[in-house]
Amino acid sequence: MTHSAAGPAACLNSLAWTGNCEYDRIEELRASIAASSVGSDITIDISDVKKVDASLLGLLIEIEHKARPGRLRLVGANARLHAIFMITGLHKYFSVESLNAA
Repeated sequence: MTHSAAGPAACLNSLAWTGNCEYDRIEELRASIAASSVGSDITIDISDVKKVDASLLGLLIEIEHKARPGRLRLVGANARLHAIFMITGLHKYFSVESLNAA
C-alpha cells in the first residue's frame, strides 16, 4: 500500500490500496486515511485490489463521511469490484470509476 497527499492548497488526499482488503487489514487501511484532512476530497486507487469483504465496504462508508463536504472517489475498479459497488448501492454515496473508464 502506498500513500501520498497533494499540497494543502489542493485539498486532495490520494491513496493506493493493493492486495486483499479484508477484515484482517481494516485497521491498516483505516490508518492509511487517518492523515487525510476532514472535509477534503479523498481518492483511492483500487486497481490492484484483489479481494474485499463487508468490513471494507463499511470502512468506505466511514471514509465517505470523513470526506464531507469533500467527496470520496474510487478509481481503477475492476469489473468484479465495480459490480460489488453497484449491487450494494454504494455507488450512490461515492464515485466509482472502472479500469476501462476513459
